[in-house]
Order: sequence, then C-alpha cells, then structure tokens
Amino acid sequence: MNCGRVWSTYEAADAGSLVMVRSRTDKALTPFSRDKLLVSVLTSLGHRSDKVTDASALMATLLPLIYKQQADAVIDALQLAQIVAGVLHNFDAAAEVYYRAYHHL
Repeated sequence: MNCGRVWSTYEAADAGSLVMVRSRTDKALTPFSRDKLLVSVLTSLGHRSDKVTDASALMATLLPLIYKQQADAVIDALQLAQIVAGVLHNFDAAAEVYYRAYHHL
C-alpha cells in the first residue's frame, strides 16, 4: 500500500469440516465450532478483568486436547464439556463452576 499502512489477517483451520460433535440427547452430529467454544469459555470468564485475553489463551490449550481426544472425527458433547471443565479447573475455579452449571456437568 502506498500510504504505508499494514493490513493483516488472522487465519485458523476450519475444524468444523474436520470434527463433528455428537449430541448428548439425540446423538445427532453437528460440526465442531471453534467460535461457539470461544463464546462459551468467554462467558465462563465473565468475572475476570482480562477475559478476552484469558479466553484466547485457553483456546490455545483446549483445541489440541479436543483434537487429540476425538476418534474417527467425532467427539461426544459430554467429553468435550469435560475437557473444557478440566482446563477451567486448572485456571479459575469460579469459571469452572459457571461452566459446569451451564453445561449440566
């Protein structure tokens, strides 16, 4: 650009096309949504002053754990929720309690 400004993008793999989540109720399969998980984690961290930065850092921990646990490109919703609760347990007890209550764990 002639104006000297820099334009950049942030790219991430679309896991929705790689991993499916099996519902706890009717066993239906839905594409995994990184964004939906981020919002869920962010909501659980609502009491923290730097919740956006914390949620982003937690996602960097969660995603490899989730991808490692899925078999045949499918992960159970309960297993997914338990992974998130475990990571939150190690990070912030209040966030874990909120997450567990919301996800009925």
